[in-house]
Amino acid sequence: MEPPDSGEFLVLEKLLVNASLHWKGAEVLEHVHLSFLLFLHRLAEEARTNAFENKSKVIKPEHAIAAAKVILKKSRG
Repeated sequence: MEPPDSGEFLVLEKLLVNASLHWKGAEVLEHVHLSFLLFLHRLAEEARTNAFENKSKVIKPEHAIAAAKVILKKSRG
C-alpha cells in the first residue's frame, strides 16, 4: 500500500476535523436537551405544588404560569 500524497492527507485531515466538530455539536445539543428536560421537571413539580396549595385537583394554566415565574426568578440568582 502506498502512503497518501499530501492532497489525500489534507482531505483526510479535513474530514476528521469536520467529524470532531459534528460530535461537539451533538454534545451541545444533548446538554441543551437535558437542561430543557430538567426545567420541565421543575416546572411540573412547582405547578403541582401550586395546585395543591390552592386545593385544586387539576393543574391549571395559572398554576404553570406562577410556577414558571418562580423558577425563572430563582434561576436569575
